[in-house]
Amino acid sequence: MRTEPGPNGSTIWHVPAGMGGSDPRIEIYDFFPKDLAVAPGDTVIWTSTLFHQVIFAPGQPAPEFILPVEQAAGHPLLVINPVVAFPSKPSGEYDGVSLYSSGLIGVPAGALPGGTTFALTFTEPGSYEYICGTHRPLGMTGTINVVAQ
Repeated sequence: MRTEPGPNGSTIWHVPAGMGGSDPRIEIYDFFPKDLAVAPGDTVIWTSTLFHQVIFAPGQPAPEFILPVEQAAGHPLLVINPVVAFPSKPSGEYDGVSLYSSGLIGVPAGALPGGTTFALTFTEPGSYEYICGTHRPLGMTGTINVVAQ
């Protein structure tokens, strides 16, 4: 993770979403760092070089990656949940109550709906949990703790 100065004395935090190893068959399914403390007004930018999401879904169950759609006959049709696949960003500042989703981010650059990065500015103190919609069952979750200074 790296940081850089942001506007008005804030900090911009760069958080990798997932990480590959020196062997291309190795991937670590986590956020780096998993838990981050920031100040009000700071911005977090998640970057994925693989295939991940950043989803904040306060007050509701975490969205499932695959949804079964019942068919008139036969087995259900399995579809990718649009909440997980496509970006949903009501504003650039996280409000703590709405669903925010990066959509699928990673490589190949430009081929995924969310691109390769997702940024949110946090203005209100609180603890905000988020997930990777694809890899949540593997423990790919994180928390942004906004702490007034």
